[in-house]
Amino acid sequence: MNKNIILGIAALAVAGAGIAGYLILNKNGGGGGTEITGGDCAAICAKISAACPSMANKEICLQNCPGFDEKTKNDIAAITSCETLAQKPELAALLAIPETKNPELAPANNDCEAACNNYVGKCLALVPNAGQELFSEGRSSCLKECAGWETAKINCMVSAADCPAMTETCGL
Repeated sequence: MNKNIILGIAALAVAGAGIAGYLILNKNGGGGGTEITGGDCAAICAKISAACPSMANKEICLQNCPGFDEKTKNDIAAITSCETLAQKPELAALLAIPETKNPELAPANNDCEAACNNYVGKCLALVPNAGQELFSEGRSSCLKECAGWETAKINCMVSAADCPAMTETCGL
């Protein structure tokens, strides 16, 4: 058989394999930087836990992911760092490391206690790996500050729905 024919057939085979590989890698519209689609929980959870291991637990993500809607999955897939995850506390709560605990708070006896309990429960509880010591210190510090607040600010803190409301609306 002619040497040029053999080389031509080999070149076609290599080119064909390259095209097939390219098509396989790009079937979801990606490539080297393959875009993760919302339906792929394993890829989403691997990506988010690599992007922010201090706030996102892969096992928790895999456990919860099948129940996420497509928007939530796509929002999680778009997170690239702990900073971007911290800006979305509703997503961070879905991916939280098990050590993050909800604070144990004593029942409020007055408005400042209620305001500070709300602060601890809605702001400090978002801190990754926060424990009871941080919650107690935060509550104590808040109570000292609250003594100088006007009634309107205290009422705002008591009724605030989330941490951003406390900082942006109430002026914390």
